[in-house]
Amino acid sequence: MNKKYEVKGRYKVMNVQELIFHAGIPKTGTTAIQDFLYCNKDKLLRDYGILYPNTYGYNNHFIYAVAISKPNYYSPNPLEKLGIGFEELAFKLKEEIQELKPDKVLLSSEDFMWHIHGLSKIVEVIKPIIVKVVVYLRRQDNAINSGYNELVKSDGIPVFLKSFLYTLYISLNYYEFLKNIKNSLRFDDSISISIIPRIYYRDFDKSWDAVEDFCDVLSIPKSVFTEHKNEINVSLSPTSTEALKRIKEKYLLPPGIFKKVVSFLYEYERENPSKIKTLMPLEERKKILGHYRESNEKLFREYFDRENQFVLSKEEEELYREQEKMQKKEIEAEIEKKYKAIIDFIVKNSLVNSLTPRVTIYTHQKYGMSELTREFIKHGLITDWIGGHVDVCNEEGIAGWLLDLEDKDAYFMVKLNGTPVYIGKPNLERKDVKENFGVDVNAGFKISWKDAKLPEDILNLPDDTELEVEVIHERTGYIIPGNYKRLSKRALLEKIIPQKDELKI
Repeated sequence: MNKKYEVKGRYKVMNVQELIFHAGIPKTGTTAIQDFLYCNKDKLLRDYGILYPNTYGYNNHFIYAVAISKPNYYSPNPLEKLGIGFEELAFKLKEEIQELKPDKVLLSSEDFMWHIHGLSKIVEVIKPIIVKVVVYLRRQDNAINSGYNELVKSDGIPVFLKSFLYTLYISLNYYEFLKNIKNSLRFDDSISISIIPRIYYRDFDKSWDAVEDFCDVLSIPKSVFTEHKNEINVSLSPTSTEALKRIKEKYLLPPGIFKKVVSFLYEYERENPSKIKTLMPLEERKKILGHYRESNEKLFREYFDRENQFVLSKEEEELYREQEKMQKKEIEAEIEKKYKAIIDFIVKNSLVNSLTPRVTIYTHQKYGMSELTREFIKHGLITDWIGGHVDVCNEEGIAGWLLDLEDKDAYFMVKLNGTPVYIGKPNLERKDVKENFGVDVNAGFKISWKDAKLPEDILNLPDDTELEVEVIHERTGYIIPGNYKRLSKRALLEKIIPQKDELKI
């Protein structure tokens, strides 16, 4: 550690009474809460002794979540751009606390939910008397629906998932999630730990205000603060989301152009409101809530002393059944109309040159790869998933795994510079895959380049050529993600006996 940033020195005692973490989850009014806290940070400190620390250019403490994450979790790592690491961040936080002398410190980031086990690092820096973790919980079907829409709308996340169930998320077993938070924050009796779950009620009561609810948690009156917007990060309608997903899957758009397209869709919706409120099937909602029923019952019984509230009401079921009576042709027509409206917008605004056709799609961009994905596969909610990973790619060979739930005999293809050089099937046992996904399938593969057959167009390349490697799921043409690197043709030739221009099957 750089001694300049030694955190144990003269700032050892800071007398912080409470350290409060606000840890999401996403799409529960987090942006509105963070905007409120950021805009009112001076008054919060002056009148209530609550410090909302330096956010380093954000309106939240994403940087702290990055600092406590595992190596290489974020790529690119925004800490590198700032030129600081955890030690420097901790030092600066201590300086800020020492100078301003708050009673309480409040850190807010949805990304904390992904790095619960790292929160203790921040606790150890500040050494408060009380630690509170505030988490907003949303009924799981609505959380998945909203998360899916947000992923489509996000220009920084290049996914266009097949359906709602493939949404990238942690497990939505909230009972276990809260238990994990508590278990990760075990200290001696000098620090008291309090887990504070709150329910996101806006799905059922449009007058419910996340900021007002959060102010109740802090025991402060919202009315004395600067006005705020109740809903900041509003979702697009379901048909606009699907139209945008088709654009995203078909074209690579620069972030600035993508944001213009999203803004156009919001304006289009104001002028042409949709009657379609959801495209998530009722039966899918029932499966999700059925999957979490037992854990939800424990959650509400132990934390709220009431019956499970995360259930479908009769009114909701009637609404969703009415929605499902709409003809698929009518829904498809609305999606196609919006898709064409986006193209028209691009043409009229001379943005055609920004439309770069997408030529490669990875399995995780369509099928997802998250803790929630694995959980749903393991418990039978997802039955048509395709995924895998290339673990090794070097001059000796290539190895990894591929799982196709619909086709246990799926082929994969290895390409060099876009040319097929090998086709085969996974045939090696991978105990980790069997355990993670609850399947009894040999999903592993390991190929020596000696087994590949290089065609003439590869053999005729200069020896100093670097070859791009891809492993393809043969049936769909999607690329398996992984640890790829470009390989030297000369190094490969040392491993391969040139053979006839044909595929080994």
